[in-house]
Amino acid sequence: MRLTGRDEDALALVEAYAREQGMWFTPENEPVFSDRLELDMSKVVPSLAGPKRPQDRVALL
Repeated sequence: MRLTGRDEDALALVEAYAREQGMWFTPENEPVFSDRLELDMSKVVPSLAGPKRPQDRVALL
């Protein structure tokens, strides 16, 4: 956030919130993952979908 020009008050607020919620990364606390996803990249295609009707996705290729 510092690289996007946010002021120090905004940085402190976000850091305090993230720490309180347990979302702040520190090397001492490795994340624990409960699920694993496998993704077949050969089936991924670029596409667009609108916010009103995401089910009407349009493939770009």
